[in-house]
Amino acid sequence: MTRILYLVDYQLDYGAEMLLNGLYKILGKDNLIIHPFLRRYSEGVDKDYILPDGKKGFTSLSAQFSPLDLVEKDIDEILHRIQSGDFDFIVMASPREYVIKSMEVIREKFGRIPLPVVFCDFEDYSSLRWDIVQKYDPICYFKRELVDTEENRKLCRQYCIYPLPFSAITDNLAVDIPYEEKNIDVFFSAGNTHPLREDVIRVLHELKGEGVNFVGGIDPPPPLEGYIKYRLDYNEYQAMLGRSKINITVRGFGYDTVRRWEVMCYSGLVISDSIPLITPYPFEDRKHIVYWHDIKELKDLVLYYLNNHKEASVIGKRGKEHCLKHHTATGRAKYFLEKVWENAK
Repeated sequence: MTRILYLVDYQLDYGAEMLLNGLYKILGKDNLIIHPFLRRYSEGVDKDYILPDGKKGFTSLSAQFSPLDLVEKDIDEILHRIQSGDFDFIVMASPREYVIKSMEVIREKFGRIPLPVVFCDFEDYSSLRWDIVQKYDPICYFKRELVDTEENRKLCRQYCIYPLPFSAITDNLAVDIPYEEKNIDVFFSAGNTHPLREDVIRVLHELKGEGVNFVGGIDPPPPLEGYIKYRLDYNEYQAMLGRSKINITVRGFGYDTVRRWEVMCYSGLVISDSIPLITPYPFEDRKHIVYWHDIKELKDLVLYYLNNHKEASVIGKRGKEHCLKHHTATGRAKYFLEKVWENAK
């Protein structure tokens, strides 16, 4: 069984937490040690920590995740276990401050990094962190926002870089209503984190004015449009996904979003902006999902699939099946471990 020292930052990092969730389900608590320990998994909230600007911070467990029965180890015990050969790998789950601090504590103790390093970067930016690569020489590098270009594919082959987007967290899903019983035509609820989301809301409100049963909005709403703030608690949000014939997803700060994977856990048709990222086991257009490449297409696509229920339901069902087969937190962790061991040999 793989034994991992998983270095994290206190601040919320969805990708790091999703991977942790999947690794825990595969490896169990005895083969997965976290540092610094995330108390939010056992007590609901971390003890205060210091932000880069010197202020105190606190992080609560996100609604998507169930608590994990993780074992707390202090740094002295962790260093002793490294010396005793109790770990196969160090996983840098983030490029953030506390992960770097932990790596430097290990380097200071041993005069070097004594284990193979795996580096994960789940940040919103698409640039590659060559500074981390040069400093810690990871055996492989996992990147969330890995844009699909010829140059990046070449770099992936040359430097053992792999795509690792967010994943579908299935711990707290709602009931997925059968397609023919779904009572919402279109659902979209999200934070206002990219101008494209405002464009989508305008199109969906146009459709609502034409009789489409659209439910949703963004928070905060577009200025001067007269739209009201729209926000749901997590359980209600999940229930809406299960009741909707069409679920819309649009990029946010990054191309890859938490919502991109949430919507795929249900049998409603997913209509999405095109995602120019390298993705393992990608969703195929018109087979698992429907992509639009111009905002002008969105309205016509929604109307077409509302009028072609059978086609919409078939694509929606295939998309859900593909997601649950390849893109759950457990599926992502299996893929991660396969690539790590390929590069460790």
